[in-house]
Amino acid sequence: MFINNMYFGTSLTLHHPSSRFVNFIEFTFKVAYRISEVEFSIDIISSDQLSLLRLLQITSYIKNPGKAVSLAYNETTYLNDNRKSSTKGAKIYHKKDEFGEPVRLEMRMKRRYFQKRNINKMSTALSLSAEMIFSDWTFKMFELKKFMKKTLVNHEDKEVMIILNQFQGRLFEVGFFSAFNSNEDGGGVRIVRKYVKDFNVDPDSCFTSLPFEKDFFKVISGNKFII
Repeated sequence: MFINNMYFGTSLTLHHPSSRFVNFIEFTFKVAYRISEVEFSIDIISSDQLSLLRLLQITSYIKNPGKAVSLAYNETTYLNDNRKSSTKGAKIYHKKDEFGEPVRLEMRMKRRYFQKRNINKMSTALSLSAEMIFSDWTFKMFELKKFMKKTLVNHEDKEVMIILNQFQGRLFEVGFFSAFNSNEDGGGVRIVRKYVKDFNVDPDSCFTSLPFEKDFFKVISGNKFII
């Protein structure tokens, strides 16, 4: 905080604030402050939480993720390095509380994110829509056939070419699925995208959105995190 042009290293953390409480703080403490980060989360409940968790863990990807995290943390999947990212961090995990065990999708928006959008007030940051906060979150599936078409082996003998491509296809399939189920870079579509790049193929051309993605954004559209 800055008071009379002097800096005081005071921090304030709010848990599940209401809009009235935030407005009260901004009105009562008329001092300059900086937003460090804000955590936004969406909880999803289904009839099979373990299957839902696994599905979201392996298909989730955020645009411009920055550095990845290769370590596994129990049932928590990090879509990028939450600590080192300058704008956002994302993770998926089971949230165990008195209401059950929903699968939680969490976005941690950092100071730089708000600076780029000229957002300086807590009330403004907390009033952002769910659709805007999760706009970089996608649910993708890898299409091996599309990838294979872009990496075909050419040979003057047609029969030899067919055999070579079939063999290469099996190698790719084994390699990709092995990576898909690993913890490297968080596993799932995230590490597969990295491998696709190694073949000088545009990852976006080999991935398609799950139908779930359209339904997800339809449900959260118009909703906010604070009332």
